[in-house]
Amino acid sequence: MKIIAATLLCFTFQSIASAQSACEQSFANKGLYLDSSEYSQELQSSKEYLNLMTLNLLKMTSVSKSAAFNEKQVIEKGDLVLAQNLNDGWSVEFSYSADHRGEAPVFRIKEITLIKPNGEKENLDKSPATLQGQNLKKGFYSFKDVNSALENAQVNVPVVIY
Repeated sequence: MKIIAATLLCFTFQSIASAQSACEQSFANKGLYLDSSEYSQELQSSKEYLNLMTLNLLKMTSVSKSAAFNEKQVIEKGDLVLAQNLNDGWSVEFSYSADHRGEAPVFRIKEITLIKPNGEKENLDKSPATLQGQNLKKGFYSFKDVNSALENAQVNVPVVIY
């Protein structure tokens, strides 16, 4: 009798867990996950990672569709646009502004824009950094009509470029 009751209990919990898992997948947040840990101030000042980070930033400048990467744009105007490809022609752009208030100038993130395959832009955040300027306010941006190419997209992005 105890074995039958235990078996029924196990099947009940198994079916509840299966239903819960299915529900979680149906209602799971779908969108863009951002992570800035690969571009922390510590790692940016590390000699071991400097070449890799420089190469990653250069790659991100080549993906950008909206601005030129030249001396006038970056040095004189203080504007920098980096981008990452997502899937199926989608990409995300990160706009930065030069900040000359410290000992050395830095570029701080000022805007995040989603670029659709047809070239249309959708502004995701006009003020993505925290008040201190070292971290992102949000690590996730959900989309109303999520294209399957954007489900759980993950991008590593610098908040500040030292």
